[in-house]
Amino acid sequence: MTGKQVLRAIFWTQAGVNFIGALGPELSFDALWYHLPIARLLAERGWWGVIPGGLLYTSGLPRLMEFVNALLLFVGQRVGLESPEMLPKLLSFGIGLACASMIFKITRRFASETSAWGAVVLWYTTLVVGWQTIVVYVDLARTLATLISVWYFLEKDWFRSAVFIGCAYAIKNFAGVDAVFMSLAWYFSYGDWKRGVKFFVVFAGLAGIWGIANILQSYPFFYPVGSYYSISEHVVWNFPRILGPIWETLNPSIRVGPVTPIILWLSWKNIRRVGKLRPLIVMVGALLLSWYIVPRSWDGRYFLPTLSIMGVLAMSGLDKHLNKSKYSLVMGLVILQGLGGVIYRGAANTKFVPYVLGLETKANFLAKKLNFEFGDWYDSDGWVKENLADKQYLVRGVHNIYYLPGVLWDHESWADKQKCYPYVLIQGESGVSEGERLVHSIAETKTRIYETSCF
Repeated sequence: MTGKQVLRAIFWTQAGVNFIGALGPELSFDALWYHLPIARLLAERGWWGVIPGGLLYTSGLPRLMEFVNALLLFVGQRVGLESPEMLPKLLSFGIGLACASMIFKITRRFASETSAWGAVVLWYTTLVVGWQTIVVYVDLARTLATLISVWYFLEKDWFRSAVFIGCAYAIKNFAGVDAVFMSLAWYFSYGDWKRGVKFFVVFAGLAGIWGIANILQSYPFFYPVGSYYSISEHVVWNFPRILGPIWETLNPSIRVGPVTPIILWLSWKNIRRVGKLRPLIVMVGALLLSWYIVPRSWDGRYFLPTLSIMGVLAMSGLDKHLNKSKYSLVMGLVILQGLGGVIYRGAANTKFVPYVLGLETKANFLAKKLNFEFGDWYDSDGWVKENLADKQYLVRGVHNIYYLPGVLWDHESWADKQKCYPYVLIQGESGVSEGERLVHSIAETKTRIYETSCF
């Protein structure tokens, strides 16, 4: 097999492994806490704006993907899917493939097809990408919009570049910092500050839509930033932060891996000799500076847009000037990371196989895999669905609310304090009010259901 064939085989094997995970039930914390619930409340109740009460404070942030996922949940519910969240999960998987396609396309501007496949494998087989392709998060979608914006930046199309970084902001507000540094990149790449100004004006117009929506609901423009979410609490200038990408790639818990910066270091002299790479070099610098300012995640997902362009730069321009032994070393590192990603993600995704093959029910799977000590909840014995799905009930103590059955329930965070609910579902140590009579309990999920005096 040629090097290109090996890289393609690794990529498609990784994609197959990721697809198995995408077919499994949702387990991830943030998806069950707010990504899916916000989408579900929009699909079922038409709650398009800020959801009061504090639990879903992220509903005040830009949330384009939650609107997209609401449509998918609506379709899934209408066609009677047992797991309508499967459609948003498959969308995440598809967005991962679309990111890989854009990485290939950008790298192909500067390098051979083999090197372009190398850039794809370098990014797609990282552990954090393998994880993101099987969960309903938004970081892959932000990465895709950023990659398209970078493509148009390289095409010198400031308007389309601004529109797509505006889309990235609509997916995750951190892209607003990217936009600031990308606007400066127009001058440092092309000596054209006017394009940079126009780029930022168009971006700001698109980004402002979300702030205006907050104001129309009597919330601050940047809500929940400054209310529930403080930037100063999430940007701490400690030693790991100062080390930046060195720490991000060397810390195993972050799941990014060190291969991309190693290859960038090995090929740096060669990259500098390729004059047409200057805009790409400037873009990597812009995204790195932006990433230094925004809050960090413990898992590397905020680094994904920057990592993707770093990989493109690392693999670009290798064909003409890099000596044979160093080129072989670079490709060897790419293949090594690719195989590592396939093996690790393959082992992690084996837990989904019994469910995918129909050998395990969704209830049994989730009862074993969800963390009921740390906010998760599921109707493991089906009692709530059977008895309360068409009734009003109040929910106390449940943090990750996506799997609650029915459409008439209210969470304690937004429920009308004066309203009397016939039933109350309590998880954990939440107290019982006077007149509430226990009618059912589920030990494994730490759940109790009470009948109230409202009948």
